[in-house]
Amino acid sequence: MRLSNNDYLNTAYYMNMDESNSEIPVDDIPENWFDTPEISTWLASRDFPFDTVENMLSYLKAKFDYSVNFRLIDEEFPQSYAHWWCYCRISVIQNKDAIATYPKLQKWSNIIRSVNKIDDVDISPYKIFGTIENWLDMLTFDILLFTDENQRENIPRIDENNNIILNHTNKTLQNRKKTIQYIINEGASIFNERGWKDGHKYWLTKCKKYNI
Repeated sequence: MRLSNNDYLNTAYYMNMDESNSEIPVDDIPENWFDTPEISTWLASRDFPFDTVENMLSYLKAKFDYSVNFRLIDEEFPQSYAHWWCYCRISVIQNKDAIATYPKLQKWSNIIRSVNKIDDVDISPYKIFGTIENWLDMLTFDILLFTDENQRENIPRIDENNNIILNHTNKTLQNRKKTIQYIINEGASIFNERGWKDGHKYWLTKCKKYNI
């Protein structure tokens, strides 16, 4: 029997992030961004960017020690120190709390809340990837079982604007293989925006089985 989305969120099926961990040590997340030494060192550079995270990271890669500044932190869901620091800085510039908020991860947290009708403030990455893998499995089985591109209930599809559609709709839907590729790319982007290269590589390797 195929599990529903909620079943996947309540089982140990969630993607085993530990499988993608290398032997590189992972540090703890600093308790307070304002206490980090880079407040004095990095921001001492008058030309340090302040407009986008991407420009900040590019500047750091060019001007500072990569291995030190892009070391991994956060054992639960690794991210590079530089990515964490720059996302915190963007939040501060926007007059928000100094918390690293990753747009792609936030987007998928909202999707999982909506699809599963749950009110959890924090959606763990295990729940996100558990659902994503469930959808990829369902799409793959659907392709193997049916040659047509008709919409079937609870089989995820994306519309022309890349919105996830599960229920019957009159909207124009993209085909199943495009939906699979979109979901795989979205998962890869979650790792990418955190600067976790091993996680990104692991995800793409894991998803090769969906290239049918």
